[in-house]
Amino acid sequence: MTVELPVTDFPILDGLRAGGPFPGSRDELMLFGQFVGVWDMAVEYYDAAGHRTYQGHWEWSFAWILGGRAIQDVIVDLGTGDAPPRIPAGTTLRYFSPVTGRWTVYYLAAVAGFAVQLEGGKSAGQTIVLEGAEADGTLNRWTFSDIRTDSFTWTGLESRQGTDWWCNQRMLGTRRANPATA
Repeated sequence: MTVELPVTDFPILDGLRAGGPFPGSRDELMLFGQFVGVWDMAVEYYDAAGHRTYQGHWEWSFAWILGGRAIQDVIVDLGTGDAPPRIPAGTTLRYFSPVTGRWTVYYLAAVAGFAVQLEGGKSAGQTIVLEGAEADGTLNRWTFSDIRTDSFTWTGLESRQGTDWWCNQRMLGTRRANPATA
């Protein structure tokens, strides 16, 4: 006999949830741990010529998972104009490797139908740079910059050959809530 469980009773959610960073790696984990909480995002997409092709408002939520050894986020398109509200666009898993000293990031764009693996970490100052390739060979460079307690800029660049990069997406984040105030 199959029993239907309320969404909140699924064991997978308890296995994912974590209350904070793993104590033994706290300093390294806070590079992305500083984003834990909920962010309002002003989102813009651009074509290769630099013309804006989309402008919208999204929500980006980050949370500790797997005993505080990783961070997962979910980004949701809140809808614009005639578009339906609250469409989950994708999810990202991030973990720090003490062996390499770098972050590995897996992004699944469920709505757009692609996935990408990136690696990287802290660059100059407070900037975070991640790089990787999609299955079709498109190179990605994702940058978190202008990072403050209550705001940041995320920029997505792409390239076909690794020499000429163009900005295909920019998001400006404003903190809505963090675990201490949520």
